[in-house]
Amino acid sequence: MAEFANPLCMRRLMQSVQALALPADVQLSLFPDLVRKADELALDFGFFWDCVKGNDVERLTAEQTRILDEINSQLDSMSGAQDAELWTDEALLENPLWGRTRVLAKAALVAFNWPREVPPNENVYIPGKRTYRS
Repeated sequence: MAEFANPLCMRRLMQSVQALALPADVQLSLFPDLVRKADELALDFGFFWDCVKGNDVERLTAEQTRILDEINSQLDSMSGAQDAELWTDEALLENPLWGRTRVLAKAALVAFNWPREVPPNENVYIPGKRTYRS
């Protein structure tokens, strides 16, 4: 990925799309239990898609940009307090909106000619102490 201005963003975008394309049970195994796993999938994708848009979007084809925008729109349409139930482990396993997200991610893998494989998780998670306020 050396042809990109920011190859790290492209590599991490690829990994986030690979993760979104995986079956739900595999997606859940990518993250520690201390995080909201569906959130992590979406956050990783959103962060690295924004990074690529800011550095390398002109190097993408119209089809590549279209499918990544469609994934982003799909995830955005699922967001908000009114849709909190879509961001649980159970929803990741069972909700058809997550199934649609997987279909879009698989299409992105094809558009980029990226391998369909389980990506490494390069994120660092630090457990914190829960504090409760009364």
